[in-house]
Amino acid sequence: NKSKFKMRSSTSRGWRSLGVSAVELRLAYTLPTGQAFQWMSKGEREWVGALGVDFAVGLRECPETNQAEWRAHPDADMDKVEAKLWDYFQLDIDLTTLYEEWSESDERVKQIAQCLPGARVLRQDPLECLIAFICSSNNNIGRISLMLQRLRRELGTRLILDDDDDDEIYSFPTLSALASCTEQRLRELGFGYRAPYVVETSKQLQELGGSDFLFQLRKEEDRNTIRTALTQLKGVGPKVADCVALFCLDQKDAVPVDTHVWRLARRDYDPSLREAKSLTLRLYDQVGDSFRTNFGTHAGWALSLLFCAELPSLAHVLPEPLLLEMKLFKQEEKLLNAAAAVQKKKRRATTTKSPPSTPTKKKTRSSSSSSVSVPPAKNNEGDITSTPIVAKKKKRKKTTTPPRKK
Repeated sequence: NKSKFKMRSSTSRGWRSLGVSAVELRLAYTLPTGQAFQWMSKGEREWVGALGVDFAVGLRECPETNQAEWRAHPDADMDKVEAKLWDYFQLDIDLTTLYEEWSESDERVKQIAQCLPGARVLRQDPLECLIAFICSSNNNIGRISLMLQRLRRELGTRLILDDDDDDEIYSFPTLSALASCTEQRLRELGFGYRAPYVVETSKQLQELGGSDFLFQLRKEEDRNTIRTALTQLKGVGPKVADCVALFCLDQKDAVPVDTHVWRLARRDYDPSLREAKSLTLRLYDQVGDSFRTNFGTHAGWALSLLFCAELPSLAHVLPEPLLLEMKLFKQEEKLLNAAAAVQKKKRRATTTKSPPSTPTKKKTRSSSSSSVSVPPAKNNEGDITSTPIVAKKKKRKKTTTPPRKK
């Protein structure tokens, strides 16, 4: 209910209040935390970026109250911009109540919630969100942001926030623009091995019905059905699929699992996961279930809050005992990983060690064969090499026999 949060608006210097308290939305704990990558920092607690394909928007936290404020170009339809922002930040969801529910069942979340109020999950454009998280593989927030900024500048449309401003704000490219871009050009923009994934996924989406295919998934209630639909796309595994499901397809209990989330689950919710040597699909679901058991229908939102607490950029707002606990656990994990690496190295050395050679008896010549076959060798992974080793037989010298006398 929008009226529940509506507060007095402020229009000084063009800034307008979103009408929500700071405990319901803190931009600093929502925008730069790895959900969305289009928001460019304009100094302390102020950002600019594109909202859809139509509007350039400025966002800031009011210096006096920390409440979210926004501004757009004077010619923009302000009611439409505000409606988009309410949808984008999902302000119809009562975050305070969720924090209270999580805090009652989890003491650690209670500590974090007191330090990081207003950390919300965004509801993004599905195409932009999908491409962004395809680019997130083996990447970090800063580099992902840079890649997508280059992509917008290359294929998007320039949006104006202020007539006299030099901010380069571009909309996200359309699906047709992405599909027509070449893999080579994306590599030149720094996409590396992700370049063919972006091109191929864009073409697959066109065949599936365009962006409507993604918007239709918002109507799907089953989380696994959405994952199956998304993982048919090039470069989309379970983690990327669950990121898209959580950040734009209304799956509030989707839990994207990577090494960071696996570490959180092992430490705080399911100690049995510490015995696992690698993150299989079965264990992936087990990690997700551990969060859903603890946090219910909004498990993905709770995970987002916990993930924020792990970011070095927000460490300064956390209490020292909590930081020390996190530091000690990371050291423990480092030692365990080092020990596992040593064991793995020993196993490899044992596997690749050559067997002792045994003396062989001299073989007599046989007219039935021209070579002696040696059994094929095994490589480090235990696979049989395709080319057998063959020992050549020594050539015999030809001798001439004198003709027989009659």
